[in-house]
Amino acid sequence: MKIQKAEIGGVKVLLYDGVPQSTFPPADWGYWKHMIPAGLEGKEGLEVLLLGVGAGTIARLLLAKYPKARITGVDNNSLVMDAATREFELDKIKMELVFEDGFEYIKKNDKKFDLIIVDMWNGFWFPFKVLTKEFVDNCMKRLNNGGQVYINAPNLDNLAQESLKGMNAYKDDIGRNVIYRWGK
Repeated sequence: MKIQKAEIGGVKVLLYDGVPQSTFPPADWGYWKHMIPAGLEGKEGLEVLLLGVGAGTIARLLLAKYPKARITGVDNNSLVMDAATREFELDKIKMELVFEDGFEYIKKNDKKFDLIIVDMWNGFWFPFKVLTKEFVDNCMKRLNNGGQVYINAPNLDNLAQESLKGMNAYKDDIGRNVIYRWGK
């Protein structure tokens, strides 16, 4: 695994084996902006769980739109976390950072959230477990009333459709990525 920093059009990019993972400041291109829901502006004390932090692009976009949001970010890739802290100021984001496997965290944690964003795909490797009924059910159990789940997935449409059959997911196809979402 090779972690690098590049600059594209004045934007710093964290590359994981050559694939962009995060940008700083958040770029207008890429899937990240599609992971930020609208309509939560009036929600006081917005609690957000981010499974897969990278260099913090989604956390930064969330805080730009919802400055009072309380974000818990969970990631277990120490190489990415070290590079993100050193090169992308990850430690300056208003977020509680938990170094743990996201699947274990969602299974054992009792805390409730208004929004759960799952971004565990690194561009080459996708943990298909993200699209299982067990994992989605665990996420849904951690939601407050009216909460939402957003999952970034590669475009594995046939596999995902079969795995998520009957689970009433909305699907936003944005090219190479697909975002599955539940809630309002």
